[in-house]
Amino acid sequence: VAGSKAWHMRLTFDRVPGGCNLHRCKLCGKVVTHIRNHYHVHFPGRFECPLCRATYTRSDNLRTHYKFKH
Repeated sequence: VAGSKAWHMRLTFDRVPGGCNLHRCKLCGKVVTHIRNHYHVHFPGRFECPLCRATYTRSDNLRTHYKFKH
């Protein structure tokens, strides 16, 4: 799964010429430095809170949310 996600991220972003660690999103055109964070704007998480429907990309983030919000 991790390999296929990395492959999909490479298809989704292009390096910006002359930019230090800058990437352009092929889906919306935004230039970002943290592609993993921006990737989740278009492909949201799969761990959903059963109480408020907030979604997270990692189960530990869902547990933290649940602990502090509910």
